Amino acid sequence: MRMSMGQRIVELLRQEGVSAVFSQGDITTRDVLLHAERAGMLTVGPRHEACAVFAAMGFYAVTGLPQAAFGAMGPGVANLLPAAVAASREHIPVIIFGARRHQGAAHAVRRGQWLSAPMEPLFAQICKFAVVVRHPAEIDDAVQEGFRRAVSGTPGPVYIEYDSMMHIQEWDYPALVPRSRYRAGPQPAPESAVQAAVQMIGQATSAVLLVGEAVQHRRCQTLLISLAEKLGCPVLTTFAGSGVISSVHPQALLFQGEAGQQAIAQSDLMLAVGTCFPENANYGRLQAFAANEEQRKVISLDADSVSMGANRPVDLAVVGDLELTLRQLIEALPAQPPHPG
Repeated sequence: MRMSMGQRIVELLRQEGVSAVFSQGDITTRDVLLHAERAGMLTVGPRHEACAVFAAMGFYAVTGLPQAAFGAMGPGVANLLPAAVAASREHIPVIIFGARRHQGAAHAVRRGQWLSAPMEPLFAQICKFAVVVRHPAEIDDAVQEGFRRAVSGTPGPVYIEYDSMMHIQEWDYPALVPRSRYRAGPQPAPESAVQAAVQMIGQATSAVLLVGEAVQHRRCQTLLISLAEKLGCPVLTTFAGSGVISSVHPQALLFQGEAGQQAIAQSDLMLAVGTCFPENANYGRLQAFAANEEQRKVISLDADSVSMGANRPVDLAVVGDLELTLRQLIEALPAQPPHPG
């Protein structure tokens, strides 16, 4: 079907569940915004380009789905960069689009080009993926790869750059490829790893749960609480995992508090869910973690195999989508708490 690249971008975003487009009104994004409005998507015009990315991050926090932010060529795209840094550090998948001067101006030898800046190399240092689209026919691959990278493993932002007026150029596009055919959906953990976790939990006498941001990203707080209550053990969260469990829950302990530190020091099993043991959690090996270290086993549940064992060694890595893995573990555990907590 023949359509503009702007319309194709909207179709690709809608297929991925994007419900909002954040962009200041500009000649370099007008076709995208036009078709987004026609498709019934929410279009939000922030006062500053960085706010477009921050707003998209907020929508992700509410919906659990990556959203899209756009920046106009030159300073508009440059203004997106600080927010992209924040999205990267906070592991938020945002699809960032940036317009740039056309090829002739962008690569000209002459100096003093208007609204011209080589931004893609800068985003490439920050984002999980960065690409320059040089022809309308390339947009499908760019957006599909962008989503593939943004949501795989530890989430993060991606950057897609196109010539300023390419969005109005038309092309004969094929039918959209279903999302399930160009990127894998959530995968459960291997059953052998789940059974090994159940065995280790059953042998523990003083377990503790350490919960990170990925539980919020995957929206599986309810499952996490169900697991905690089935185990009957203390629950601590990292800074980024704050809010996963209510502070008034009888099993919740403040990580920075004396009781929380004592629970860590006295534990013989730590079940880490959705965390890489970040610096503000003492890398899982300093201070209270150093006490009783030789007797403490560590089980890590995460979707990102790359983060396993990076900040501290683990005894069992259970790699899989957190929602599916938590369900697997809850179902595999016995009805009664395997230890007194």
